[in-house]
Amino acid sequence: MVWLLYSDYLKESLKTATYIKYLKWYVWVIFLILLLIDVGLYITFLVYSIYWLQIVMFVVSIIAGLYFGNEIRKIVTNRVGTYEDFYFNNIATLRNILERRKLYSSNQLNLLIEQIDEELPKLKTTESLIKPFYTLSTIIVIPIVTMLVKWILDSKEAEGAYLVILILLIIIMIFSLFYMIKPLLEELLDLEYKRMSKLKQMIKDIKIIYFCQTP
Repeated sequence: MVWLLYSDYLKESLKTATYIKYLKWYVWVIFLILLLIDVGLYITFLVYSIYWLQIVMFVVSIIAGLYFGNEIRKIVTNRVGTYEDFYFNNIATLRNILERRKLYSSNQLNLLIEQIDEELPKLKTTESLIKPFYTLSTIIVIPIVTMLVKWILDSKEAEGAYLVILILLIIIMIFSLFYMIKPLLEELLDLEYKRMSKLKQMIKDIKIIYFCQTP
């Protein structure tokens, strides 16, 4: 039953992404320019190994994201209202779905929340991807790197120290790249998890608003 409710809510609720099509042309141009700047900085970093460019890339990415998000919020505010209006519109939509499905009682809502709790762990896709990475780095990569560093230091002097520093920098770059990609992976692969968690929270809010009223 919870998946029927989930499907109905996805079809009928308001979504911020729906309003992207109303963005002005110049918003897309500015966002694209910032994106191209970021790509250019990344290519420069790869070619010349200027490490402080990573900080600039990070700042440009934040500026692009904040700008794009702010323009979408403006559109949503103009067409729907404030965040509160947007949220209560979806609360009303979910309430109508629950009534239509004849699931509008406190006990039924409790059972739906329990069903969602059972489903949520299955939807956390990134955990199954990240755990092997942690295991591999702990059990295999770290001991191998430690042995390699020891071998280099024992066999060569100045060149060995240089190679150790280079290996450590490469490892740091790999881990940094992983932690940069991790939020994007979570956003893409855990989309159903986030939506289901949001649905659970809204069911709780409906209970608070309509079933916990003081006389």
